[in-house]
Amino acid sequence: RERIIAAIDQWIADWESLDTAAYLAHYADDFEGRGMNRDQWSAYKNRVNSSKKFIDVEISDLTILGYPAESDMVIATFSQRYTSDNFKTTSAKQLYLQKDPAGQWRIRHEGLPD
Repeated sequence: RERIIAAIDQWIADWESLDTAAYLAHYADDFEGRGMNRDQWSAYKNRVNSSKKFIDVEISDLTILGYPAESDMVIATFSQRYTSDNFKTTSAKQLYLQKDPAGQWRIRHEGLPD
């Protein structure tokens, strides 16, 4: 649990740093979310983040559950408050994270909870 929380915290820190390459390194090669694969997600995030002066992300009400259908996979659900110089929102978010062969937790899916 502590390693998963640390991975999520680092994902947030890299997102806030505006280092899009570091942020995207948290996503698995087979990522899919919001109707995009990893290449599409990367292009989208590079475009969006290039115009930002700052990003601030806070999460609360984090729940982590094991995913029974696949080994080394968890579902993290939380409330996210996102603020940047030109956009602000609060929403529920769900990440499917899976441990890769090197032991790193990578995001395989990002979306809204059911």
